[in-house]
Amino acid sequence: MATNTYVLVTQPGVTSTPTTIYTVPGAVNEAMVISLLLTNVSNTSDVKATVTIKDVSNQSSLQNVKLCNSMFLPRNSNFNVLNDNNRLILNSGDQIIVSSDQASASIDVLISVMEIR
Repeated sequence: MATNTYVLVTQPGVTSTPTTIYTVPGAVNEAMVISLLLTNVSNTSDVKATVTIKDVSNQSSLQNVKLCNSMFLPRNSNFNVLNDNNRLILNSGDQIIVSSDQASASIDVLISVMEIR
């Protein structure tokens, strides 16, 4: 019987260096991403955020897909990338990677996930 575990993943201070925020653990069959919230923590600057899904579970080839690319975030604002009750299904080993257009720490990330074992 499948067991569902709810997980909160946070990463403060994402910069222009692509940062792996979440990797679906090997013991997990699937992970359903319920929300993916990006917050611009800068008081002075607008930023652009990029969210990439690394699909390592694809048997034929490793694929990187942009969930959003250079998405504009005004200063002191946030945005749920998975709006309107959309969900994202990932498989074991798949990754969520986030980066900013700013070299300084500018984006906080909060991800809610249901892991299905």
